[in-house]
Amino acid sequence: MKLIFFLIINLCATFIMFAQNQTDSFLKSVTRNNKAIISNQHFGDAKKLSYRTGLYPKNPEIEYNHLWGNPKDIGNQTEFNITQSFDFPMVYYYKNKISNRQAAKIEHEQKYFENDIQLQARLVCYELIILNKRKIEITQRLQDAEKYFQMYQQKFTTGDVSVVELNKAKLNLLAAQNEHRLNETERYNIRQDLKELNGGNDFDFTETSYPPLQDLLAYEAVLATFTQNSHSLQFYESDVLINNLQLKEAKANWFPKFELGYRSEKILHQSLRGFHLGMTIPLWEGANTIQHQKINSLYSVSSLEAYKIKSEIELGKLYNRVVVLRQVLDETENILKTANNKEVINQMLEVGQISFIEYLLETSYLYKIIDDYLQTEKEYNITVAKLHRYESKY
Repeated sequence: MKLIFFLIINLCATFIMFAQNQTDSFLKSVTRNNKAIISNQHFGDAKKLSYRTGLYPKNPEIEYNHLWGNPKDIGNQTEFNITQSFDFPMVYYYKNKISNRQAAKIEHEQKYFENDIQLQARLVCYELIILNKRKIEITQRLQDAEKYFQMYQQKFTTGDVSVVELNKAKLNLLAAQNEHRLNETERYNIRQDLKELNGGNDFDFTETSYPPLQDLLAYEAVLATFTQNSHSLQFYESDVLINNLQLKEAKANWFPKFELGYRSEKILHQSLRGFHLGMTIPLWEGANTIQHQKINSLYSVSSLEAYKIKSEIELGKLYNRVVVLRQVLDETENILKTANNKEVINQMLEVGQISFIEYLLETSYLYKIIDDYLQTEKEYNITVAKLHRYESKY
């Protein structure tokens, strides 16, 4: 019988591993429905369009003047001018490069924002998973507490137990009821958090298993993945590239600006036509712009290096925590396999081999180990999620 039960449990576990976890389904729903993600997408698209403005020469200027002569004998004078001004060609080259890089920066920012919302959603799912798991455990504890309170109530009426032991059974039942109520309250609150993240749409989340995890890679491989794939890191790197291009644009702006045009004039029955050529010499208007861009470039490089150092340290801390939590989980699992003698304790209480005080003492040890295991399991999955966040896996 035990062998059949063991096989059924393993088959169920295998089915859970291959079936899509509700967490993944919820994350897909959040990506579609989350109002912050949608709003940020629209904002980013507007910013991309704004970066495509100002890339071309200024609009041509057309000027027409009609002057009436006085006295009339001298006739009227008319003037017609068309003028087009433009910067040095290298300025437009760098403006286009900057625009493209700014658009790429926005994409990294949008993806980072989306991943950040997905991480929040995943962590909220994990909070609900532990509460769902605890509901199963707490419900069983509540059933046991009700069962033994009724048993001691009957024994009290027959004079087999004292009022002190009956009160202990009553207090044990009260504690189990309160624990159940608090857990249900927390489940309700977390479900509301899920609804908010899902754009106000309900999502029936009943999952009691965390998504299956791959084997943890070596720290060097995790760090390399962060360096290659992190949208936040690429955001800072884009800042460096943009500031370097803006510095080159500032230098190109010190080349002269040109103005070409056509002019015609009619006066005293004579017609004059010709071309207009002008040049703006940058002497004062752009003072300190190059120095300003140099400082901006240094600032962006410093920000990138500071973020790298901070991220690598945080990554190392998370990685170390994952390793330790995995060890704690494995050790606790081994203990629970051999030390989970709840049924034996219940039987000993029912046949009178142990007192209710001894029962409470034994079960309190066991319950603490189970509660600690559930909490550690949640912390492990949360830490792995934060670790993957640096790798931009979600």
